[in-house]
Amino acid sequence: MRALRFHQFGLENLRLEDIPKPQPQAGEVLVRVLASSVNPSDVKNVQGAMSAVTKLPRIPGRDFAGIVEEGDANLIGQEVWGTGGDIGFTRDGTAAEYVVVPERAVIPKPPRFTSEQAASLGLNIVTAWAALFDRAGLKQRETLLVVGASGGVGHAAVDLACWAGAKVIAVDRIDDKSSRAHIFLNSESSTFAEDLKKAVSGGVNVVFDTVSGPMFEVGLNALAKHGRMVEITVKEDHQVKFDLLRFYRDDLQLHGLNTLNLNATDCAVILEEVARAIETKWLTPREVEAHPLSDGVEAYKLTVKGGKKRVIVMK
Repeated sequence: MRALRFHQFGLENLRLEDIPKPQPQAGEVLVRVLASSVNPSDVKNVQGAMSAVTKLPRIPGRDFAGIVEEGDANLIGQEVWGTGGDIGFTRDGTAAEYVVVPERAVIPKPPRFTSEQAASLGLNIVTAWAALFDRAGLKQRETLLVVGASGGVGHAAVDLACWAGAKVIAVDRIDDKSSRAHIFLNSESSTFAEDLKKAVSGGVNVVFDTVSGPMFEVGLNALAKHGRMVEITVKEDHQVKFDLLRFYRDDLQLHGLNTLNLNATDCAVILEEVARAIETKWLTPREVEAHPLSDGVEAYKLTVKGGKKRVIVMK
């Protein structure tokens, strides 16, 4: 089969190779990959940012949509989708014509999504759900501030929070006309500080920060008493400062979320939970930019450039 693979870290070492088709073991299935998205974490993986975890040589890629060809007889022929923190890191990933995953890691693909749309949503949905509900415990009628709301994870978080009945304040430097947020603020506006102060008057219950850097302090300062904040990334400077006196007096909580700790089976459980939101059309697929697997290296390079609200999907 054809697959993108790297034997050493560095995007310049990513190659399209012909390798043997993997064989599923007991409890596993072989999926013919119809679409596999390129997430920023996939690129970072190739570049070596997760070198302590990733075992070489490796096929990258976490998200997938495809058809089961071998394994449990009840699954063969089914259109499925999935993602996982182990896929592409400790086991070969989805930037290939075939991938082997645990049978419990695949669930039926939502009929309303194309393969490309499903492949572009897996990790974004899992991250947003785990942050909002598993970490922060977001409840109906609470107020949520999403920082980085136009990105894939942020957009999914806005959709899920609105579906759950929360009031959502979205912040991003790129306007998102399709956002369901009740209030959308441009962080590069000259009046941003004043607009945010007005929007979060009295504080918010939950902050989901997908950006970090200077926005960490912005988010923390927006919390009301008993507020919870979730972080999923970090800038070059890993050190932050905040008012510890206010932090403990207001009974605040700060949560970290590393989705690499959620394996493919863990992620399947979350995607099954999200099925209700998908069926009722609360989760909207993003615009995708499709590339054939033969152009996969270029797709990874385009993801590095960023700046677009599109998810690159390899068919």
